Order: sequence, then C-alpha cells, then structure tokens
Amino acid sequence: MFRLITVVGSVLWAAGALSAQPAPGREATSQRFECADTLDRADGQPRKSVFCDKRSEYCFEASGGTPLSHGAKCLPLPRPGASCKDLVLEPGSQCTGDASSGIRVDFAFP
Repeated sequence: MFRLITVVGSVLWAAGALSAQPAPGREATSQRFECADTLDRADGQPRKSVFCDKRSEYCFEASGGTPLSHGAKCLPLPRPGASCKDLVLEPGSQCTGDASSGIRVDFAFP
C-alpha cells in the first residue's frame, strides 16, 4: 500500500512539474520576442501575450477612442530582415525596435 501511494505521489509531482513549463514554441528565445497588450483590452478580456519571430514578423497593437487595446498580434514583415523603414505605416503609427530586438508598431486611431 505504501509503495502504491509513493508511486501515485511521484506521478502527480511529475505531472505538476510538467504543467508548470511553458508550452513549446510559446517562450521567448533568441529568435522570438514578446508581443503583448500594453493597455487594457477593448473587449474586456485579460491582456494577452504572444511571441513573434524576429526574422519574419513584427508586433502590431492598435488602440483607439479611449485608451484601450484592440489586441497585440504578430504580422508578417514585408521581407526577411526588414526594419521600420520598410513598413508602410498609417498616420498615427509609431515603429520601434530592430532585427535584434524585434519590431513593434503601435497605431492609435484618431
């Protein structure tokens, strides 16, 4: 009986340790960067975070009206290794970052 309790306890401990690990592909690496809502979301949902690929994506967050986020998301770069100069930005947009840190575009609706 004691052995059964020990085995069950070990399995539960291992399952807990595995569930505490971030999902594969969701963590930051040297080739990925975090793209997160910087403002409370307009849809009332909790702020969200995803990871973009520095080589092929940029982070885009739109806000408008009252200072609320419409959700940060990864969008494709026009070409690998692109910079802020290569992005076509709407009036009211601000582009920051580079290929080493990741590019972020914030757009504020007028």
